[in-house]
Amino acid sequence: MDNRKALLLGVFFLISILILFSGCNISKEESSPISPKDLCDNIECPNVCKGEDLWNQKCLDGNCVDFVRIESCSEKCGCIVDLCQRVKCSDQCRNEDLWTYKCVDGLCTPDIIKEKCSVQCGCAPKFFYKLIPQARYRLREVGIIANVYSIRSDQVIRAVVTCRTSLCTDPPTVYYTEFDDPFERSEDETVEYFGTIWKNFEPMKGYELKFDKSGTYMIGVSDQYYIEVGFLGDK
Repeated sequence: MDNRKALLLGVFFLISILILFSGCNISKEESSPISPKDLCDNIECPNVCKGEDLWNQKCLDGNCVDFVRIESCSEKCGCIVDLCQRVKCSDQCRNEDLWTYKCVDGLCTPDIIKEKCSVQCGCAPKFFYKLIPQARYRLREVGIIANVYSIRSDQVIRAVVTCRTSLCTDPPTVYYTEFDDPFERSEDETVEYFGTIWKNFEPMKGYELKFDKSGTYMIGVSDQYYIEVGFLGDK
């Protein structure tokens, strides 16, 4: 009987120890810390366009969010950059001629001759010899007064335009075309012209011109201006 009690006590003691150690192991397993997963692992955030601006992004909680603006008005975002916005081009000499310059892709480039044989460019001064018009026509359809001149190909022609009033609204563009006048006119007589010769007009670039061949030419300007035509020569 004593042996049986001792056996039961031993079994009970053994079971108690097993239960005790088993509970400790479970407690240790439950209390071990769990490392949180990094949601931004393997996520690369590209640069993106916001309107016409280029932005850098960063990862936050697994999502790409705007971080900092890299470039305003970026070409990558379709923004057209005006390279000439802050460029001002001045007239410059090319040999003895004075040229106007214009901005192209951020650089000042030659445009048209403003004045041939310019004193500003070191050219000896020339004398202006006024040409007497052979006829004067009024082209009401296009609002132009035009004179007819006989011009040689070796003459550098200059047009001098002055406003008839204190305020002229039309641009002072000078037009010219070759013109065969079958009539003899007086320079003091202004004749109404109803033909379509004005359709052949070409604008003069600047106020100087040299014709390729000698002939009779019609040269005119808006009727808001006076025009004198002559050629340059040595005094």
